[in-house]
Amino acid sequence: MSPPKQLITHPPLALYLNDVLTLLNFVGKCPLTQSAPLVISKLEGSVNKVGHELETWGSSEWLTWEPKEQSEFNRMKRYFIHLLVPHLDRILRLIYPPLSISEVTGLSITKCAEMIQIKYIRSEVIES
Repeated sequence: MSPPKQLITHPPLALYLNDVLTLLNFVGKCPLTQSAPLVISKLEGSVNKVGHELETWGSSEWLTWEPKEQSEFNRMKRYFIHLLVPHLDRILRLIYPPLSISEVTGLSITKCAEMIQIKYIRSEVIES
């Protein structure tokens, strides 16, 4: 599964995604089902840290930027939220299919699908 090509236009996002995918490729070679909660927790923590850093840095620098820079930064934040995070979520579901987790844990497939979810909880609304 190829990452969204739009991320290439923003090197910080492309580098972050590349590093995370490298790690997930390693995990995917031996996806121990019992490690799923830890992997998911660490990945979601990383995603939230990066997202919050983007917001913090952007809000502290916003007034010094030209309108074009502000627009480009907003685009990068949107790509992070709407492209990068969902892509990581899809990859994680390939490594840890909810059905497999359900078979091991005895939980419902629906509950397992909810557990295997990467989401970013933003602290501010993105400007358009």
